[in-house]
Amino acid sequence: MGKLLDLESLSELDADQIDTICFGHFNVLHPGHFRFLEFAFQQGEHLCVLIQPDGDNLKPGQEDLFPECDRVKALENISIISSIIPCTKDKLSEAANIINPKYLVLGHEFEKSSDPQIKTLCKSVESKGGNVIFKSGDYRGVSLFDNRNWNSHAKQLNVENFKKACGRRNVDFGRLSEIVESYKNLKTLVIGDLIVDQFTSCEPLGVSKEAPVIVVRELNSTEFLGGAGIVAAHAASLGSDCILISVRADDNAGNQAMKMLKDFGIRDHTIVDNTRPTTFKTRYIANKQKIFRVSKLDDSIIDKKAEAQLINVLDAVLPTIDAIIVSDFVYGVVTDNLLDYLIDYSLSRGIPIYGDLQCSSQIGDVTRFRNFTAIFPTEVEARLAIRNKDDGIEFVAQKVLETAQCSNLFLKLGAEGLITYQSKTKDVGTREHFPALSINPVDVSGAGDSLLASASLALTAGANTFEAAAIGSIVAACAIEKMGNYPIEKSNILSAINRLKQ
Repeated sequence: MGKLLDLESLSELDADQIDTICFGHFNVLHPGHFRFLEFAFQQGEHLCVLIQPDGDNLKPGQEDLFPECDRVKALENISIISSIIPCTKDKLSEAANIINPKYLVLGHEFEKSSDPQIKTLCKSVESKGGNVIFKSGDYRGVSLFDNRNWNSHAKQLNVENFKKACGRRNVDFGRLSEIVESYKNLKTLVIGDLIVDQFTSCEPLGVSKEAPVIVVRELNSTEFLGGAGIVAAHAASLGSDCILISVRADDNAGNQAMKMLKDFGIRDHTIVDNTRPTTFKTRYIANKQKIFRVSKLDDSIIDKKAEAQLINVLDAVLPTIDAIIVSDFVYGVVTDNLLDYLIDYSLSRGIPIYGDLQCSSQIGDVTRFRNFTAIFPTEVEARLAIRNKDDGIEFVAQKVLETAQCSNLFLKLGAEGLITYQSKTKDVGTREHFPALSINPVDVSGAGDSLLASASLALTAGANTFEAAAIGSIVAACAIEKMGNYPIEKSNILSAINRLKQ
């Protein structure tokens, strides 16, 4: 829910959290406004709307406009807006100087505006290195939310229930912030399958007359780190010193991955194996729906030579790290020998080890992660591991804990959030349900990766199971608010925790 702020008393903290601003009157919200706000939201992480207050430069015939209080209430219910500041046109430049945004987004009609106040506003933003973008949104683009996002009631109910869960487990939001701040002291190793994900936006044109085939026109494409790469990116972005160990080829996808790893500050210890391509997945999207996915990959187990190279790298880096995170997409990198090596090292040195296994379109078994500090399966993955589709969640969870002999289980339930379990007892006090903090996700593909990274860091930093689950839920909620898998920054999480304090 958008937070109403006052320009005259805007705190330094609130100003620092805003990276994108836009301006308008927003009298009666309509699809044009939604496209514009959606585009503005895509540019950064925290969107602030500078709303024109009552009586400011009204044009003839505008005397019957809705009052500022009603317009603010309408904007407050738009989930993608972080803050709202009433601001007269003659104060726009002052607002820009105080906030110092990365992006100023104005409707396309402002590009040729002769309004001196708008021109001064643009110059103020650009003089400090900001970007001015004139665009009203694209009707052909991929929408990041549907109309249900504008109704905050269901989300607020989940937030209230989330706070109640935290209260039951004595989870203090101030301590959560301290835990996140301590990530900067951690050295983390992520190992697993490296993937490059491409999202290709399309405009649907219809069905071919030659054959019953859907026809689309490609609009644009964006590449993201995937697999173990994005887990490492989350860990680095949240503040830890992160190393990635994986296998790639010397191909276009591999080179793209290396550039992204460098950009995210990840220490790259991947090895090159040109007998198999770097895994590259393309998702085609039209009208916010993923139509289909094309994957270029070799999911056979890596050969003994590559396996030996990985173990040699592990020998060199393991003595320097505080935690091991295994991100296994079952594409052949995490072999049985490699897993046994990691487990033995973890047990002998007391180093925590965490794991997640993806088997939505692959065959995998999360109970391979024996004696792990924590594992993170979906309910479907847990049921597949113990071949049980009929029994209740409690039984399934306890069976997975027993089989894997792990200390903690984070059972992911999609839109229903997660349940966290502790081992060694079946007492009801060792489990807790944390509702999802986002009821209308834009793209759920990044939720599990962000949860794995953030909860693993939390446990390593000294958090208990419930504190780690709370942090992981908050990070996952941030991750699914955009199309594509973006690493979540520590500042965003601290802001989200601060909002929950209120």
